[in-house]
Amino acid sequence: SLSAHYSFKPVFCNPAQGHEKGLVEGLVGLVRRIFFVPVPNISTIDELNEKLLEYCAVYRNHKMPGKDLTVGEMAENRKEHWIPLPPYRYDTSNTLQIKADDFSLVRFDHNKYAVPYQYSSKMITVKGSGNQVIMLFRGEIIAKYDRDYRHNQTHYRLEHYIGLIEKRPRSVYNAAPIKKTVPTELYQFLMKLSSPKEIVKVLRLYLDIGNAVLKHLPYADSYNTLYAGVIGSPVRKIQIESSIGIVPPDLKRYDSLLKGGDAV
Repeated sequence: SLSAHYSFKPVFCNPAQGHEKGLVEGLVGLVRRIFFVPVPNISTIDELNEKLLEYCAVYRNHKMPGKDLTVGEMAENRKEHWIPLPPYRYDTSNTLQIKADDFSLVRFDHNKYAVPYQYSSKMITVKGSGNQVIMLFRGEIIAKYDRDYRHNQTHYRLEHYIGLIEKRPRSVYNAAPIKKTVPTELYQFLMKLSSPKEIVKVLRLYLDIGNAVLKHLPYADSYNTLYAGVIGSPVRKIQIESSIGIVPPDLKRYDSLLKGGDAV
């Protein structure tokens, strides 16, 4: 499928026989020495791809021994002999049709990923690539996750369930999408609120502004005080009198009592 898409003929070699593809091994070593020495400091695949593009742009100015032109100039001269690329990229994903369960979870590659609750019990198109898992319904993307290569993990998104939670507010006390997605300090705050509906309001606020809500939790005891802090309303502070008069005890009165005197 890949060779047909890009119009090339694959040539296979035996396993663990690098000498059968010496040109390929040599090019791999060349790329490693040019682009990966020293090892680049990156944290994501996207960042690595951006750096590789930068390295390639710099390498176009390189002159190879015995050549009068730079790598970029030689590439430009040979463009007319290249085979045009197809009008669309080859889809390397593993594409499957999977039915979402009653909890709006789709199982793919040993793990479960949530989709919006409206798609529970519906057939979902799952496209699993090396770095992402994308969920589609009738061609429209409804959820996207970083691919997890662990086993038996469940990935929830609070925004996928908040509409259902609003319809069933009493579910907030045991809902896994809440327990597994909100920060611990926010969950502890939610459990102190007086009603399920108030909890749902706080969850909506959290979805709107994210972790910025956390810094207001120590000064709030309800949704109203939390919301007031978020929108910047002044919070009434209790003024404590700094100078409190302290009357020292008169110990002479105690001595008088011991001697049988009048303590008044």
